[in-house]
Formats: sequence, structure tokens, C-alpha cells
Amino acid sequence: MIADEPADNFQYLCLLDKGDGPDGDRCYDAVARRYRQNPSCRILLVEPRILRLVEVGVLPSFDALSRRELGKRGLPLGIISLLPSDGGDYWAAARTLRAWLADRPNATVLVFCGRFSSAHLRSLLNLALGSAQAARVRLQALPSRRYDETDWWTSRSGIKGFGIEVLRQLCGWCAGGDHPPWHPCSADDYERHVRQALLEAAP
Repeated sequence: MIADEPADNFQYLCLLDKGDGPDGDRCYDAVARRYRQNPSCRILLVEPRILRLVEVGVLPSFDALSRRELGKRGLPLGIISLLPSDGGDYWAAARTLRAWLADRPNATVLVFCGRFSSAHLRSLLNLALGSAQAARVRLQALPSRRYDETDWWTSRSGIKGFGIEVLRQLCGWCAGGDHPPWHPCSADDYERHVRQALLEAAP
């Protein structure tokens, strides 16, 4: 369940979005601490496919949220780069990192993630990147403020968090490997399809 591989030497700090928020409890605090240890590093944001609520302006994008939170912690926004991905899962993040690393053969990356999801992410990165690229990517598994591997069964939130990550791993194994991304229609296309369907269903 846990793959914690913090590295002392790194050129890039990488944040992921799991679809329901940043991956890893207090990840922005962790990035700020690491940046102060190595002010020459830069920050990567692997942004998932834009959700419809983000597209229409109801929710902030991962990019906007991260820049706001990192700016609050005193980090210069000029060191942040956005890497848009074609999906909202770890496979999509792995594909994005693979393409980015291919153009930078000497880059080293420290990726922040949740503690119970770290082993799953590590296995997908190994499969998607190959041994040479995967060796340049390390993981820092961030513990939750509410539970960790020593006491997750003592609270409802711990049981829920652990169970969700187990299910995600099972789904990843059942999928049998990488899969093509699903491309949803835009908000305008969705509204047009709904309007058309209502017109066709009208007596």
C-alpha cells in the first residue's frame, strides 16, 4: 500500500490531482518545505482533463487552485509549469509524465501523493514509464492528518480512506494496463445533445 521514496536531489516537484482535489494531505505545505530546501527546483502541475463544473466556472481549475495555494506560501509563481493530461486517473498522469520526461533525459522529479495510494501509483509509473524513466521519478507519500497505516481501522474516515484506495488498486489491476482516454463532449455540445434529445422525445 505504501511506497515512500523521498529524494534529497531533485530538479522538479510534481503535484497531481485525483479528480476530487490535490493528491496528498497538506501537499502544498510539503511542496513549500521541499522548495525551501532546494530553491533551484521547479514545480510541475499535472492537471486532469477539465471537468464540466470547472469548464463552466463553478469550480476553480487545479492550476488556479494550486497557484493560489502555493502563492500564499510564498513560492514564486514563475517556477510553476502546467502539464495538461488526457484523463483524470493515474494512467493519464503517467502518460503525461512519460511524454514530458522523454524530452528531458536528465530531469529528476519528486511526485507527491497520498500515503495509501502511493504503491498503486508506483506500480503504474513503473509500467507506463519503463525502468529508465521510472528511476528518475520518486514518490513522497504524504500521511493524512486523521489516520495512517498504524491506526486507520480505528476511525470511520480511516476505514473509508483505506477502502477507497484498495478498490482503486483492484480496479487498476482488473483493467489490465493502460487504456485509451475517454473524451467527453464539451458543455456546449452536452447542452446541444440534451436539447436535441428533448425535441426528439416530444410528442
